[in-house]
Amino acid sequence: ELMATKEVNTADVKPGTIFKLRVNRPVSIDGVVVIPIGAWVFGEVLAARGSRGLGRSGTLKAKLNYLELGETKIAVTGDVSTKGAAVTSTVILVALAGWPGFFNRGNDAKIKAGDMVSALIGEDVAFDVSGSVVTRAAP
Repeated sequence: ELMATKEVNTADVKPGTIFKLRVNRPVSIDGVVVIPIGAWVFGEVLAARGSRGLGRSGTLKAKLNYLELGETKIAVTGDVSTKGAAVTSTVILVALAGWPGFFNRGNDAKIKAGDMVSALIGEDVAFDVSGSVVTRAAP
């Protein structure tokens, strides 16, 4: 379980923007914590479209890339996709007020600070539970 500590908002990001999420629950093997609370998982924005006129909402798509444990980077898999809320009153505004209603914008898409995201380890790794050493598993 991961938690966003800072908002990722389509008003502020573009494709390629790197963001990070914090491990919110420790991962243990045989009672030994191998991924502690506070470890960072890094993700990348794949697509970001801000809100537009006529009340259309923004969209955000991102993928999770890796978990950082000390100097070791471990591949993770996970996707995040979100959409801002559309503003349906825009249709009424256009009908009643005419062209000024075209400037009414929808809401930006965002991953809010505090939102929870799930991820999986994306590669075979071995943890030495005696010293929490991370090594790549043999192919």
